[in-house]
Amino acid sequence: MAATLGRQPLSVDVSPDGETMLTSGGDGAVSLWDTDTGASIGSPLVTSSGALMFGPAAWTFGSFGEQGRAIVAVVAGGGGQVWTWPADPDRWAERACSVAGRDLTATERAEFGIAPGLTVCPAA
Repeated sequence: MAATLGRQPLSVDVSPDGETMLTSGGDGAVSLWDTDTGASIGSPLVTSSGALMFGPAAWTFGSFGEQGRAIVAVVAGGGGQVWTWPADPDRWAERACSVAGRDLTATERAEFGIAPGLTVCPAA
């Protein structure tokens, strides 16, 4: 799997149902993988300001939490930030709306695979 990842993971976890593997590494991202096919699930979840980082400040350690319903990541640099996301990719846009406090931009919608023009966030 490491050759598929294109980077060396710092942490690996498997969901309680065994269907999803989580990897995180030195670039500030957390990635999900289908354990049956090895295919990536969604885009990497980035723990920085929207861009991948590299080096010790970006070392990220991830795990499943809440009996597999959440993803938790701790970034080693920057004071040990803790990030959480729903483990279900279908809820990532909902989480993004919550963090942004507004509707998603066209670029953000494309990242989540949401049709252009579709309002996905309730009015702020």
